[in-house]
Amino acid sequence: MLTQIREEQLAILRYFIQICEDNGLTYYLDGGTLAGSQLYKGYLPLDDDIDISMPRSDYETLIKVVSLEHDSTFIVESFRNNYSCHVTFAKIKKRNTSYWEVTTKRMTENFIDIFPLDQVKRREGLKWILRVAFIQNLKGLLFLRQINKDIRFSKKMMLYSTYFIPSLVIHKILYYLMTYQNGKDARFVANFPGMVRSEERASKYEDYFPQIKTTFCEIQVNVPYNSKQILIDIYGDQVQQYVQVKHFEVKRNSFI
Repeated sequence: MLTQIREEQLAILRYFIQICEDNGLTYYLDGGTLAGSQLYKGYLPLDDDIDISMPRSDYETLIKVVSLEHDSTFIVESFRNNYSCHVTFAKIKKRNTSYWEVTTKRMTENFIDIFPLDQVKRREGLKWILRVAFIQNLKGLLFLRQINKDIRFSKKMMLYSTYFIPSLVIHKILYYLMTYQNGKDARFVANFPGMVRSEERASKYEDYFPQIKTTFCEIQVNVPYNSKQILIDIYGDQVQQYVQVKHFEVKRNSFI
């Protein structure tokens, strides 16, 4: 089963890379996929998803290009074309496939995750802490509207008390909070949609750019210029031990 899931995801990855090459779009492996590429030249053991990040402008272009293609095999899903979408990033899905999404406990089509990178002037201080806190809480609210499992009483109260706010309004607030420093000569970039731990931080611009080549499951892919530092920004200094032991626990339990 895991082999089939990965084969389908690698087919999506090849399609995604071709779209990027045809349209001059920049992308990077990110998160657990980046860790897997550095440690194993492929997936982390037992991992079953692929994480990609892109500069915000390239990310928005990708969504438009894939949406206009009307491909019979692949589709893109984001709040741009689905206002009930429960995440603030995009998914490229392969039609006529099946994937059990553990976090939402729902069956969906197999996919890879595409995250936008936004600019950040400072990655410390009160303004940064508040920005991340607001984003995390609003992301969590969208997520609670979609999951199909029991949740704690405090989360139920948050869900019911904000029921009158349309998801599209929440998406627009999140978009502003994530992008308002774009184009303002910021020194750092952040994957806000992908953040799940309070210890995660924005990365220096020069650690992402320019992209360099490596292999992932024998596919030529792009990774950040300083992949080791990006992984430290995500997982902390003990990154090798962390991603092998804790990666799945954090991912599976992040919103329980």
